[in-house]
Amino acid sequence: MSLVSLSFGNNSSAIKGPSFKEKTVQGDGPQEAPRVLNPHRIDTSLENKIMIVKPDQFYGQDEVVLIARVLEGAVVPGMKGITTGKEFEVTLVESKIGNIAKKGLLATITVQGVNIFKESFEPNQEIVLTLAK
Repeated sequence: MSLVSLSFGNNSSAIKGPSFKEKTVQGDGPQEAPRVLNPHRIDTSLENKIMIVKPDQFYGQDEVVLIARVLEGAVVPGMKGITTGKEFEVTLVESKIGNIAKKGLLATITVQGVNIFKESFEPNQEIVLTLAK
């Protein structure tokens, strides 16, 4: 007795679904599903502002990891910001919707720059990020 018959029973027709052709052919021929190329649009008229919840830096790593809440706009990798007079770049963003964080979301943001350390960021500090050109 196989695992499939134990899970789904002996009716093999119930296991088989419609073929690929049956799913995609409608009317005259194959139909292409419309896709949005950029579902996460960034409104450039808004100021992209984050509030630092907690800064951290892992041992032996140059990057600083920020847990931050997006107050306005959105955050994506490649954005730039300034803290304590030093410029940094966002290298990685992780949130519940992927590699972008929108207003209201809590995100893990990895940043790096020259002489940027964990001490460069303070909890509750607000930082404005700009799109890199």
